[in-house]
Amino acid sequence: MKAAQLGAKVAVVNSGPLGGTCVNVGCVPSKFLIRAAQLKRYAERPFFKGISAKVEVAFDALLQHMKEVVEELRREKYEEVLKYYDVDIIEGYGYLKDAKTVKVGEREVRGEKIIVATGARPKVPEIPGLKEAMARGMAFTNEEFFKLDHMPSSIVFLGGGAIAAELSQALARLGIEVTVIYRSSFLKYEEEIASKFVEELLANEGVRLIKAAVTAVEIRGGEVEVRHSGGSIRAEALFVAAGRAPNIEPLGGLLKLGPNGGVLVNERMETSLPGVYAAGDVTGVRGRALLRKRRRQTRRCGGGKRHGGKCQVQPPGGSPRGLHRSGSRQRGPQGGGHD
Repeated sequence: MKAAQLGAKVAVVNSGPLGGTCVNVGCVPSKFLIRAAQLKRYAERPFFKGISAKVEVAFDALLQHMKEVVEELRREKYEEVLKYYDVDIIEGYGYLKDAKTVKVGEREVRGEKIIVATGARPKVPEIPGLKEAMARGMAFTNEEFFKLDHMPSSIVFLGGGAIAAELSQALARLGIEVTVIYRSSFLKYEEEIASKFVEELLANEGVRLIKAAVTAVEIRGGEVEVRHSGGSIRAEALFVAAGRAPNIEPLGGLLKLGPNGGVLVNERMETSLPGVYAAGDVTGVRGRALLRKRRRQTRRCGGGKRHGGKCQVQPPGGSPRGLHRSGSRQRGPQGGGHD
């Protein structure tokens, strides 16, 4: 959008719903549930003495409302805005062919500059029985969770990162029985004092925290049994929140990768292939607050770089802060200026 505002002719190659992770299966639906849970907690635990309430949650209606909000924001903040700025939307899975070409099916889209924003996807650990549980719909990542029509009565989270932290609290407040199993340290990319604070807060709100390594998953009597180094636990569903992996498959091995598995970029967000830039989760940056800062900077730089600008962005580093998640999952490189 910034590049279009500055006069460039822009195309976006995209597969699936516009908006990537954030609006569809990340920030928007998660914050919807967090705010709903907060409202319930405030109503049941008011500051004023002499007032009491018991809030009932109709999960089917709540989940349907969440999907309606997601659809509305996707339309108003993405589809209509891109249309307003005359950005061409090319539906399909894009592959980077060279420094000026993205291949979409049989079509080739050319541009003077290309921005790779293919995002990231949830990691699914190699744990015996986990894939079978996912195939049967009894285990899921955030991508499947936010598409559910019915809420499980009990959920075990696999992983102790930001996704597990924020959603375990929200679901516990809404009345779901929640357990979080994490292997090393809780919120390991945050400062220790912050991690300990959140651990204590979740425990006080009824979230069960287990520090252990998950060894196997098995479906038993309509429930998921999660075995770990300290024993086992059963629940109606398993939420896999074990980190994210950059979507580098569409890049055809043309770009150098960093030690974190993401696309390596310099201070101008340019990759190892001159004229091709990368931004967002595909760079493999860890720490959500750092990523948000970077994204704000790249939005400002994006249009200028298309016109030879010298805008610079600090490379990954420093201590990330904050728990809020954000991300993008554009399933294909974005090309700016095309034939």
